[in-house]
Amino acid sequence: MAGEAPTAVIAESGSPIAEKLGNVGVENTDPPILALKQAIAAQGNSNYKTIGATIPKGSRTATGVGRSFTKDLTDYFTAGFTQASAVALVNFKDLEPGGGNDGGGIPPAPTYRNCRVVQGTYMPANGGTSFASQCREDNGFELVADRNANVCSGNGSITVLPFGGTLTTGMQTQTGWADSGACGGPSGGYWDPNGGPNGMGGCSPRPYRKDGVLTMNSVAVDSKRCETGSYVGGVFRVVADTVAEYNVCCQVD
Repeated sequence: MAGEAPTAVIAESGSPIAEKLGNVGVENTDPPILALKQAIAAQGNSNYKTIGATIPKGSRTATGVGRSFTKDLTDYFTAGFTQASAVALVNFKDLEPGGGNDGGGIPPAPTYRNCRVVQGTYMPANGGTSFASQCREDNGFELVADRNANVCSGNGSITVLPFGGTLTTGMQTQTGWADSGACGGPSGGYWDPNGGPNGMGGCSPRPYRKDGVLTMNSVAVDSKRCETGSYVGGVFRVVADTVAEYNVCCQVD
């Protein structure tokens, strides 16, 4: 409007150097870079009283700190961002708490407190996992991370947390155990007089154990035995644990 200061979007330039990302515990992949930029936006929001937001890779839509708003910025940028970026929005009256020409504006960003990692409870009746007994929404707690944070899924996963940072999972083979393989190899099988065809002797896989590891903001917070393999009664058996799903539970104001 005439007489009002123009709006502006202050964005980062350049790309993060992979070596420097590693020094602060951030992987050079899209989800943790987005989480890092969310933390930067939140810090700027706090220190400089700006309207902080992040724009994901390939997008021109900004998401406010704490997911308090979304803003289409196609009028300000000609193409999607090549990587996630922290931005500051200047003189956007409609985004100021209680502001706007119509008396509206965005509500205050939610506050996350007493955040903790919880493990699900296995429900034998339906074969599923329940988090209700450990994170009751009627006590002001909410599950704020993806319920599929399963450390025994076999593939690592990264979940971006709404208050900044990441929840990651990964598999590892415990030291001192080995997967099955060729006889005589450093991590392979061994000669078993009861192994091989018809139990007349042959190469048998070594016992092994696989663990899943959960980290929050690059700090390991729990591990879980996911699978063991060993001979039982002359038969090699694999036993998988039934519960390995985690989430982040916070009180949200």
